[in-house]
Amino acid sequence: MVALIVILAIAIPIYVGTRPDPTKISNLNPRQRIIRAINESDSNTVPVVQWDPDLPFAQTAAKIRHPIVLRNTYATKWKAMKKWSPKYLQERMKDDSCTVFYSNDPIFIYHETEGTLKFEGGAPYHRTSMTISQFFNKLQDSNDPAYYYLIHPTTSPSISADFNTTLMELPSQDKSESNIWIGEKGVTAQTHFDAQHNFYVQIKGRKKWTLFPPSSWKGLYLYPFLHQGDRQSQVPIEGNPEKFPRYSEVQDKKIELILEEGDMLYLPPFWFHRVETLDHVTVSINTWTNAEEYYILTRAFSSHIPLDESWDQEDNAIAMTLFLKFILKGVLDNPAKFVRELIENRYTPIYGRNFDGIPLALNTCTNPEERNAAENVLKEPIWPFVENLLEPFRTFKLKYPDTFEICLMNYVETIARVIGAENSHAFLSLCLEPAIQ
Repeated sequence: MVALIVILAIAIPIYVGTRPDPTKISNLNPRQRIIRAINESDSNTVPVVQWDPDLPFAQTAAKIRHPIVLRNTYATKWKAMKKWSPKYLQERMKDDSCTVFYSNDPIFIYHETEGTLKFEGGAPYHRTSMTISQFFNKLQDSNDPAYYYLIHPTTSPSISADFNTTLMELPSQDKSESNIWIGEKGVTAQTHFDAQHNFYVQIKGRKKWTLFPPSSWKGLYLYPFLHQGDRQSQVPIEGNPEKFPRYSEVQDKKIELILEEGDMLYLPPFWFHRVETLDHVTVSINTWTNAEEYYILTRAFSSHIPLDESWDQEDNAIAMTLFLKFILKGVLDNPAKFVRELIENRYTPIYGRNFDGIPLALNTCTNPEERNAAENVLKEPIWPFVENLLEPFRTFKLKYPDTFEICLMNYVETIARVIGAENSHAFLSLCLEPAIQ
């Protein structure tokens, strides 16, 4: 502005694709080429499409919303493809200050510094600023046990003539964001999703991508939206079937691929991905453009909610309980299951199901008699706020059914924060879940 449990006995093959016969695709338009490749691939592979450097691709791929690897795009003509060795980058970018992440664990779980709910034991990795020469020196230091990777904006004038990300951008309310990624062998980004369209070009070295479709969220156990690890899977790569039993349910949806030098991957919004660096040094460029879901959620988050300055926290808790109850019953077939899965998927693996005591702010909403009495009084003033959101959420559900529940859970957690992020787990479990049965 989001790890693996059971190692299956049957290995899933890594698909690198074959080059289609160009005589058979030369007469197909961009959409036809992509659709044909998707239709000819099986569910555990990413289609590989032979492209032409002068052929547009971004808007076509984004409308189809399916992962694809494009070969022979305009990016293969970039000067960066031939020039970008560590020595060249150090000479050109010697004065640039770069953001560098490092950890003794090769698995990097991205975290938001401002997240309200914190990682136990502190942040899972560190970030700092250093020159690119200092970064490459770290990679060469055999006495340094840490793993390093670097992110740098593509706006750096020292190298901007070596590439052009314009054709990877999409029309949007906000400008697309492009970055350079440099990492060493073993560095792995934990399974997560981004709310953007992502065009990713591999310039040097290879990376292994493990993908899951958005519908896999139930088996990936995301961190709470209010947590520093928002969007990341809680499931460790080595697995933990006792703590994360539903991970086995999404194994048949897993897709693995090797991104080779010159390849361009299109990854749709909300597709989960884990990315592992396979070679000593890898260099990549990506471009993100916000998805429509991002703007729908932004509008929802900015909508007014039923709060009164004269209310105390107990009043707020009961009002938010009823507000969410009415919304969820208005857009879901089984709202009780939805709330239960939100708690069990995001909160229970971290905090368990037991509470040492009920926060004072939740006294009223945890009492069925008082909650029912309050509903009779508050339904009429709350309902206009509910009506303001029902239609947008119903439209969202029809247009993006695979990402709807992830986004709706984020919204529910955002409303729970009104009672205090530290009370969100208790609010969801002790107030909202019983009220919606």
